[in-house]
Amino acid sequence: PLGNINVQVMEVLDDGVTPATSPMLLLNGANTTIIRTFAKAALPSAATTLPLEVFVTRVNNDDVDGLLSTKLRFSIVSSIGDAFYGAIAPVIVAVTVRDDEASAVEKAVAMGSTEVAEVKDGNVAVTLPPGALKASITVSVQQLPNSKLLETPSAQTFETKTLVVQYGPAGTTFNVPVTITVPVDDDGCLDPSKHC
Repeated sequence: PLGNINVQVMEVLDDGVTPATSPMLLLNGANTTIIRTFAKAALPSAATTLPLEVFVTRVNNDDVDGLLSTKLRFSIVSSIGDAFYGAIAPVIVAVTVRDDEASAVEKAVAMGSTEVAEVKDGNVAVTLPPGALKASITVSVQQLPNSKLLETPSAQTFETKTLVVQYGPAGTTFNVPVTITVPVDDDGCLDPSKHC
């Protein structure tokens, strides 16, 4: 280039112009927008090839799982002294990302069933005895990474000794008690200075 070129990379809405109001991506680890400067070549005839590398990761999202689609816009925001680069149109790149949670294990359970129903994900489960349901529902069990804790316990006082598990559907009430199974690492729980 004949002058410094600034290239902006940002997540945009479907129109390819409007910045995403709730970005799903992190660019180069921590940013929702980055600007990369390509310096003016030493001589006008110098040939310079520099890649624009962008490392894309998914913003940790507690509400939406699965595949999500979005767009990145690459555009030249400053090209002082170089009309050629200033005339280059923005490039829109479609991006599909997957959130980090595993899919929930689901099972349809009928109201009035005379059998015990168990919904199990590995060694995590919920067991519903006959007559537990007020309506037929799809029961779900989903193991989540510890990053999904809504409030992290104080590291000095509390220590997480179980997996983070989400049971569904949220707000379900039962006619009789149900059994929830979660493995516990009880190492150190008998220490009176620890709370598990």
